[in-house]
Amino acid sequence: MPELQKKHPNARLYYVIPGTYTNKPPNGLLIYLYGGNRSTKNDMPGVHMLFPRANEPRDAHLMADLFTRTGLIGVGPFAPVDPNDDWRWSVVGTEDYLADVIEEVIHRHAVDPNRNFVMGYSMGGYGAYHVAQTQPDRYASIIAVSGDWEAAHWPGLLARISAWCTAPTTHVTAFAVAIRTPLIRGSRSSR
Repeated sequence: MPELQKKHPNARLYYVIPGTYTNKPPNGLLIYLYGGNRSTKNDMPGVHMLFPRANEPRDAHLMADLFTRTGLIGVGPFAPVDPNDDWRWSVVGTEDYLADVIEEVIHRHAVDPNRNFVMGYSMGGYGAYHVAQTQPDRYASIIAVSGDWEAAHWPGLLARISAWCTAPTTHVTAFAVAIRTPLIRGSRSSR
């Protein structure tokens, strides 16, 4: 049984399961790290993972239709909280928490471990840079949107993995571009 609820009893996961989902073959997984700080409400990932309403553009900050079009399972976990630290996705324990999130999703759905992606927006972009440094072997692509490279840069990162930069206008557009041309390609990438 997954450890997520035991280790993180307040954790919330927001899912988008594509309408084409079947358990054969296994699907790719995108973990969405949202922006915010320690005062951000814990339903924020759910806000971004909705389907756009009829009057909203397709590239609005709502990503459910994008997951559906790509066939990826989307999960938006609530960020770890440290009352003394605003960095959220870079706090101590983030790596273990994301490993528990992946384990939980794999327990519930058929996931191809070679097609795990992380995308971070704003403060989540800092977290994407963080997991690029600490766990590049776990993800096929790591996508950072509106995170600050200089503030989130750790020496040695580029010696271990390859990086490409994109600068689209919204995180939905960034994901659509990066799924084809990743910002950071992990060692699980088939390219």
